[in-house]
Amino acid sequence: VFSAAGLGGLLAAVLPIYPPGKVGTFHVMTYLQPYLVNVIPNALFLGAVFFTLAVVFRKSMPVFTAGVLLVVLHVVARNLAGEPGLEKVLSWLDPLGFVGYSTVTDLWTSVERNSVQIPLAGAYLANRLLWLGVGVCFLAVGFARFRFSQTVESSAGNAGKMPAAPVEAGCLRSQPSCLPPQPQRHFSTGGALGLCLQSALFDFWSILRSIYFHLILGAIGLSLIALTVVHTTRWGTSSYPVTYSVLEFLNNSFPLFVLVITAIYAGELIWRERENRSHEVYDALPVADWVSLVSKLLALMGALVVVAGFVALCGVATQAYQGYYRFEPGLYLKELFVIKLTEYWLFCVLAVVVHILINQKYLAHFALALFYVVHVNLSGLGIHHNLLRFASNPGYVYSDMNGYGHLVTGLVWFRLYWAAFVLLLGLAAYLVWPRGCETSVRQRLRLVTSRLTPKVRTLGLAALGGFLCVGGWIFYNTNILNPYITGWESAEWAARYEKTYGTFRNRPQPKVVATRLQVDLYPSVRGLHTAGTMRLRNKSGQPIPVLQVTLPKPEMTVKRLAPQCPHRLERQDPGQGVYEFRLGSPLSPNEDVELSFDLESRPRGFRNGIGDTTVVDNGSFVFSLHVLPHIGYMGFRELEGRGERITHGLPADRQRPKGGVSVLNDSDWIDFEAVLSTERDQTALAPGELKREWESGDRRYFHYKTAHPILNICAFLSARYAVQKTRWQNVSIEVYHHPLHAYNVGRMIQAVQASLDYYTRAFGPYPHPSVRIGEFPRFARFAQYFPGLIPFSESAGFIAWMKPGADEVDIPFAVTAHEMAHEWWGHQVRGANVPGEQMLTETLANYSASMVVKKHFSEKTIQTMLRHELGGYLWGRANEPDQEVPLVQASDHYYVAYQKGRLAMFALQDYIGEEAVNRALADYLTAFRYREPPYPVAQDLIERLRRVTPPEYAYLIRDLFETVTLYENKAVRAESRTQPGGLYKVTLEVESRKMSTAADGLEARAPLGDWIEIGLESDGGRWGCVERRKITSERAVLTLVSNLRPRRAAIDPWGKLIDRHPEDNVIEVKEVR
Repeated sequence: VFSAAGLGGLLAAVLPIYPPGKVGTFHVMTYLQPYLVNVIPNALFLGAVFFTLAVVFRKSMPVFTAGVLLVVLHVVARNLAGEPGLEKVLSWLDPLGFVGYSTVTDLWTSVERNSVQIPLAGAYLANRLLWLGVGVCFLAVGFARFRFSQTVESSAGNAGKMPAAPVEAGCLRSQPSCLPPQPQRHFSTGGALGLCLQSALFDFWSILRSIYFHLILGAIGLSLIALTVVHTTRWGTSSYPVTYSVLEFLNNSFPLFVLVITAIYAGELIWRERENRSHEVYDALPVADWVSLVSKLLALMGALVVVAGFVALCGVATQAYQGYYRFEPGLYLKELFVIKLTEYWLFCVLAVVVHILINQKYLAHFALALFYVVHVNLSGLGIHHNLLRFASNPGYVYSDMNGYGHLVTGLVWFRLYWAAFVLLLGLAAYLVWPRGCETSVRQRLRLVTSRLTPKVRTLGLAALGGFLCVGGWIFYNTNILNPYITGWESAEWAARYEKTYGTFRNRPQPKVVATRLQVDLYPSVRGLHTAGTMRLRNKSGQPIPVLQVTLPKPEMTVKRLAPQCPHRLERQDPGQGVYEFRLGSPLSPNEDVELSFDLESRPRGFRNGIGDTTVVDNGSFVFSLHVLPHIGYMGFRELEGRGERITHGLPADRQRPKGGVSVLNDSDWIDFEAVLSTERDQTALAPGELKREWESGDRRYFHYKTAHPILNICAFLSARYAVQKTRWQNVSIEVYHHPLHAYNVGRMIQAVQASLDYYTRAFGPYPHPSVRIGEFPRFARFAQYFPGLIPFSESAGFIAWMKPGADEVDIPFAVTAHEMAHEWWGHQVRGANVPGEQMLTETLANYSASMVVKKHFSEKTIQTMLRHELGGYLWGRANEPDQEVPLVQASDHYYVAYQKGRLAMFALQDYIGEEAVNRALADYLTAFRYREPPYPVAQDLIERLRRVTPPEYAYLIRDLFETVTLYENKAVRAESRTQPGGLYKVTLEVESRKMSTAADGLEARAPLGDWIEIGLESDGGRWGCVERRKITSERAVLTLVSNLRPRRAAIDPWGKLIDRHPEDNVIEVKEVR
């Protein structure tokens, strides 16, 4: 079976089906090693375990249970592998070896994965030997217990039994009192239903009394609690175990186990009578044909009710264990017993039907396993529509703010559709349900005619009619009322846009200089109306005869879209949302024209997926780039990935607009004004200062206006908010949040105050009269800065659990500080749309936030942040499909701009001083604040950083920003000797290698001459003796003297340098007398 995978990969490498360069050089060991190291040892281990259990117990349930337990152990090991300190232990415990494999290769780049053989050493080798040894032990036991003979019952077994008492003839002939009582026979439908329920209860209790069921439940429960308790969010910080968060994690963890239980016990119930040889007696009972089938199905469904209840108890136990007692039983009921349980019941029917139709127990198990594998990979086969994916639905997201919202509609209709389908399957299974010895295909087909009664036909026709009608209604909603677009079609649509309009990328177009908006939100019906004017100015220096306007969503209803001057509509492409107007007379340089628009978006029905969540009942988040017209070519519509671009017939690399323009190529800086309206019980937020608020009818209105030019991006929020307000000097600070999410509001306010204090002193004044933070539902999980407004997802910090006294990173504080920094980095100075643009925004925002965090939190908190950022960067570069770029070229490489950017800037300020770095940043900001094209590039910042860097640290600019450089530092030996005066002399032996990525993506050693910190940790856990030493050789012996007893010694103890294995930087100090 597994050889098919290798053969498929080999054929893919040989056959000309991939573009040149997609497949590397052929090496035999590349294909053989997985079989020698993983496939064959795992097959031997699993085969030995299952064979031995079958030999010892002579039953299949112990084998199935062992399989479930091994899967649980494997899943737990894989999910916990990312937890600090557990990697080595879990590398040993994973019976299939995947954790050990991941530990070795997780941080490899794509180039290394394509060129380096996996080393069989360390914990990975130990794992393979351990579980292979366990398999050998099981095999030895199996062979010792195996017997070719079979125990059978013979007639001799009855020789010693007492003969039955004789019955007197007279009793049978003349004494009616000796006759057995005559049972009352009930052949009515009610009697059959009663018998069906009794049989279902009997089968149900037989499952619940099974020791194997208890073992499976216990293993699942322990794994769910373990995984949920250790589950953390960003930077290792936990979130409050709110019910929806716990449920989401449980739902992602236990479906596999439910499907396994369903498949196993469906087979046990269907085959029980035939396996214990009682089926002929059982099937001869005078009961209706459907009773046995339905009773077994009800018993299986009941067992899943128990499983759902057990999972709910695990969730409640997890919350209680963590000290959280707002359990929300109603949400548990809706999520587990309504949404999930009905889905799993569909699989129950499917499992029973498969066992009945195939009529071979283990072949049916194989068919179900094959079905599950195919089912989860349907997207890879090009099957995306939920009408064709068994038991699928459009998906949903629950949030405290919006509940399930409008997403319930599609969920209910798809559930009804698949319920009608499984009813048809159930009827088909009933028609061929084997009874007694009638098990051949021909005999079962003869049963169909006798069982196809008028009632059955009526029920079947009703189910078929419901299936077709509901399916038709779903198709009408998902394919006619709404566009049905697959991922491939969406990418092809973007590629077609670039192919058609990419030649206009550098065509002169006027720039937006002012926007006046009327935005009407209708949350209860999810409607949105946007109208207004954009004042456009020709800044190109040449006449512009044609105005191109692009709508971000082609399906928007256009009521008005036209320049306010004589014009002619020259091109209209509704499919791409492109409209071109030939002006009556070309727009002269520095001449203005107004574009008037009136657009409407109202949802119709439901979609095949979650769809648009812009406007919802409570917590609307409208992003301007998604709803307002765009002038000229929309470059951010283009496909980004090189492989995806090649697949869709585009050049591998994106072309950048000329002239040093920014990503927002239709504007520079604009005047902004907007009037928002929403429903009376909601508050609407927008960038700028709130000038006026009023009510009219059942609507509530808010007038916002900015006092300073801003970028041409904005957002609008509307929800039923609670609000907390305060001030910092003359700046109003307001946090609008869900009433239940007040946990971290104070931290956010503190972060705003600390940020304003630090940034205004270091970089310049804050130009707006207020800062508003507005919560929105967790359809997206981010925060984003707009002038005076920070939309903040409820899952991005509002439910972060900051424990008193812990050295965790304060996520609400750190994220808020990062977003506040964007006022200076991104909204006062913006970079040109060239490689390195993200360094000028995200890297500098991360640096600024780090400095604010450093001022308010402990050293250990900073260390925690840096350690997690290092892990995020290494994970990002390992999953980079293309070659990693240096920081000065970071554009679409988020792990470089965010994680590596924070590490690089923090290291630089540590070496040359925070004041020197801030001086360079302030100089850069002064030179380019609110500047129009050409915008600055990364090199403008680098030159200023280079000026303030002392000569001995000049190499840092190159290593941190201009190249991809990593270190391999290691503490080899540390010995301490007591000195006179209570001092301790520590001899520390270290290894240090510096690696630089070459043009081919492979790493090569770079010359050392670096200043690297070494330090000692005292018994109190504080790094009190840290010195910077110049390391010039790959192996060095260094000496440190401390007045405190050293416990551990380290090279680069804070992890400021980018090291793939920072865990070996620290070593215990050995006392030498």
